Amino acid sequence: MTHIYQWGQHLLAQYNDFLDLSRIETGILELEFKKVSIRNLIESMVLDLQQVSPGSFYSWYKAIHLEAESPENLPQIWLDPNRIRHILFESIRIFLISGMWAKIDIERLKLSLDYDGHLIKVKIFSPDKVRINQEFITELIGFETDMPVNKFVIYNMGIFIAYGLVKLHNGSMILKNEDDVGGIVTITLPIHQPELIDKNESYLA
Repeated sequence: MTHIYQWGQHLLAQYNDFLDLSRIETGILELEFKKVSIRNLIESMVLDLQQVSPGSFYSWYKAIHLEAESPENLPQIWLDPNRIRHILFESIRIFLISGMWAKIDIERLKLSLDYDGHLIKVKIFSPDKVRINQEFITELIGFETDMPVNKFVIYNMGIFIAYGLVKLHNGSMILKNEDDVGGIVTITLPIHQPELIDKNESYLA
């Protein structure tokens, strides 16, 4: 019964991914923006990973030790919390699949937060310098430049959804490999969403 339930959850997640990608491409996916602390959001996500049950759809993530670092004075930010969690989980999955293809067990990832007064930058990388599979990078570049890509290949589709969700937040998502660091996923998000906010409002948490 457990295996049937897991497979059902997997199929449901794939179906929802197809719907999300279609909605993003047709411009009908709406975000539910809220002003939240991204630091708290990520801390809750780290806790969730520690408490994943074996039968959960996210059980694959349980083996990962995610270490998060962020400044104490990060401002609150306008975003859709559920969609940002999706983006971050997908970024982790990029490393898990890259490790699987390279026959490397990935046991830990590091997530760092920083901001420059206008933008929040989230970086995810492996302290063990695991590289991102080049196909992910090539496919995302193709998606950005309207080149033909395998959008509905299951392991690619999640990247395109994450990229589309980041764009809907008026942000950017970059995948790259560096010789001295390995693979890096960098997600940049604006602190302000101009159409939603009062310009006289304070943004410090």
